[in-house]
Amino acid sequence: MTSDAILYGFLFALLFTIIIELVVALLFGWRDRRSIRTIILAQIATNPLAVFCAYLLFFYAPSVAIETQIPIEILVILAEWRIYRRYCPAMPHPFVFSLAANAASYITGLITQRSGLISSLF
Repeated sequence: MTSDAILYGFLFALLFTIIIELVVALLFGWRDRRSIRTIILAQIATNPLAVFCAYLLFFYAPSVAIETQIPIEILVILAEWRIYRRYCPAMPHPFVFSLAANAASYITGLITQRSGLISSLF
């Protein structure tokens, strides 16, 4: 895998996650600029590290990658919940949102990976 492919993979994962989580935000009724901006910045803060850890796991320990990815996702959910709670205090149920948005993006990502779409792009 070339460095360009890795960079595109990171960018695709980040943009894909932002889109999915913004859709979930709309379903939660959050349309104000502050919430949208905070959601995007939370993804920029958490997604690259989570994707990097996933790449390492799938490369070095593919047989346990899914099992070890779950604790990473839990940490991301908790980190984003704290970000939403701190920077969007008017946002109702930030933990439920963080859980739902991350579940949606994680499951959609798995489906996309298993369908072969990502590997055909890069």
